[in-house]
Amino acid sequence: MIALFASSNFTLAAIGSIITFFGFNLWVPMTYAWSAENYPTRARATGFALGDGLGHLGGGCGHPVHSATHPDSTRFDGCNKRGNSNLFDY
Repeated sequence: MIALFASSNFTLAAIGSIITFFGFNLWVPMTYAWSAENYPTRARATGFALGDGLGHLGGGCGHPVHSATHPDSTRFDGCNKRGNSNLFDY
């Protein structure tokens, strides 16, 4: 909705930066303090370990699964005969 009313890319970037700033700098520390006050250390450690372990598992298994299910997305046709990238050549 913000993108519809932004008059330029700078306006959109500025609004997005402000939202990100307030999201990370106000909400995240408050959430850390709230979880430390309401959950015992053992439960927080278990929750972190589960989230971290599943994240690493997804990062390790996600790439081969994505490559197998989307074979066209792994091909890069931007090299010339010498092997140099034509990505920035217009």
